Amino acid sequence: MPMPQYKGEVGRKLIVRYANVNGIRCKSEEVKKWMEEGQADVMALVETMADETTVDCTFCDLGQLKLERLDRLNCKKNSGGGVALAVKKDIQIIRMKELEVAGLEVLWVKLIALRINLLLGVVYAPGYDVEVFSKLRLSMERIPPYLRQQQFIAGPHLCFSDRPGSWS
Repeated sequence: MPMPQYKGEVGRKLIVRYANVNGIRCKSEEVKKWMEEGQADVMALVETMADETTVDCTFCDLGQLKLERLDRLNCKKNSGGGVALAVKKDIQIIRMKELEVAGLEVLWVKLIALRINLLLGVVYAPGYDVEVFSKLRLSMERIPPYLRQQQFIAGPHLCFSDRPGSWS
């Protein structure tokens, strides 16, 4: 794999937006418009309800954005699920599959920047299920030490304390 090269602007703020789309197929144009109007650098989406038949261009304009997604197997409208991250093409990212945990809808990417590497994640964690949060803890324990101080995760029902590495 070639070494990623930083191509962004120095001093630029990173804008991240999050949405529960509740089914990407029927809301494709609405979500694309929302992404464009929001002028966000990263869009974190949950409950995409996508499967292998859902093409990437359903999520976003692939000319402007890179898409990483994790679909729930056998996803149906009544069961929800699926997560995705759409990131502007001028931002270098690497998918961190080694942080993903079986049975948990969590997707991580490492953002490569001039001064800092940032770990971005999106998780679908419905309700306050102990098993889901145990798996999320396992995923977060896999984060390498050099990325533990620079992480951001989007998802429902997540609260982080101001102590690095702590969450509830």
